[in-house]
Amino acid sequence: MEVKIKKTNVELTPDVAAYLDKKLQAFEKFIGDDPTAICEVELGKTTKHHQTGNIFFAEITLTGAGSQFRVVSEEGTLMAAIDKAKDALLLELGKSKKRMLTLSRHAGAAVKAMQRGLEFATDLPRRSVKFARWGKDEFRGYWPFRKDSE
Repeated sequence: MEVKIKKTNVELTPDVAAYLDKKLQAFEKFIGDDPTAICEVELGKTTKHHQTGNIFFAEITLTGAGSQFRVVSEEGTLMAAIDKAKDALLLELGKSKKRMLTLSRHAGAAVKAMQRGLEFATDLPRRSVKFARWGKDEFRGYWPFRKDSE
């Protein structure tokens, strides 16, 4: 994974750079061996004249394998902003992974249903079912498969 770091109104000390590298290693689990993965990190201060409050920000953009994820966080310290951005990005990556697994399971169920002679429900969000012919009378029917109503 290629990492690009941009600094805005702040100096990047070796401690912060090491801390950032340690936190970015958490994304390796989701990226794998993708050579096209690019992680763009922007660290900085929102203003030059404020002394307290949420003045530090961290923005992480992760691009790879046809998808792009972006998070922004503002906190009182630079390391806290990095932590919050990392946690938010891990949450987004987890949601995406869960969504992909759900889609693949639905596709597998549809293929299995076609092999058995059933017609899979085409409108999953509303859970309506197109009925298909079924040869066995003892089939009781369950979502997403049902016995033909004829």
